[in-house]
Amino acid sequence: MKSWQSPWSCRPSQPERQRRRVVYGSRWDRLSLTIRANHPLCQHCNKAPSTSVHHLQPAEVAPERMYDPSNLLAVCWPCHQKLDHPGSQ
Repeated sequence: MKSWQSPWSCRPSQPERQRRRVVYGSRWDRLSLTIRANHPLCQHCNKAPSTSVHHLQPAEVAPERMYDPSNLLAVCWPCHQKLDHPGSQ
């Protein structure tokens, strides 16, 4: 059964979060926490708290840079969506 998600929610669904956890793993979790702790405000809008980490070069394109801090931005969820899907907002 698919869980209900508000149409106004900008957070990923539970299955999507579980898929990401499997793909990225505990190393990513630790690095993500460190990046967000070092940059508590979104590095894109500089207004909202950072809640996720964006890869400047996607892991699918540059897997060797997946854990490279110079390839990562701490961002809020709305900015992460804009960065991942430019032009769709």
